[in-house]
Amino acid sequence: MFSACQLAKLNFGFLFISGFANGYNTRHNFDTNLMVYRMPVNTNISDIAITAENKCSFCSGTKCCVYVTQEMETPRSMADFDHMLWQLAHQDMQAYKDEDGWFLIAMNKCQFLQSNGGCGIYETRPQICRDYSNDFCEYDEPAEIHFEYYFKTYQELDDYCRKRFKRWDKRFEEWKE
Repeated sequence: MFSACQLAKLNFGFLFISGFANGYNTRHNFDTNLMVYRMPVNTNISDIAITAENKCSFCSGTKCCVYVTQEMETPRSMADFDHMLWQLAHQDMQAYKDEDGWFLIAMNKCQFLQSNGGCGIYETRPQICRDYSNDFCEYDEPAEIHFEYYFKTYQELDDYCRKRFKRWDKRFEEWKE
């Protein structure tokens, strides 16, 4: 799928894609860390092979580099869930559980993510960024489909806790004792 910007560039015979060329006449723009693919105006979008090298440029809205996950201990008690509720009370925080455990998500975009999806510090990016592979990423399939639990808001977690713990609304009274 192409963004409106990419489609506009296709109409003019250019497609800007990060990565390496696959048989197209290319030019590298070092200011933006992008390869410029020169293609015939009539190129069929479905004829373009999406690879790990060019996949990021096809991703509308950039799915990676816009959040940070942090593993957390498995919450078991009301106190554990109350603490998680406090965490989700903060702006742009979410939580989920998948086969690997429980995680907090801070929905905060990397300050070096450029508007074209490229990295503004590519040559000096941290090791975790270097280790990241997009061979199979959220462009291919949303991560959420593998979440057992996913709490995007304080209210969603509070609703879950009310169902899980019969005495959820009385927890403060019990903790005073």
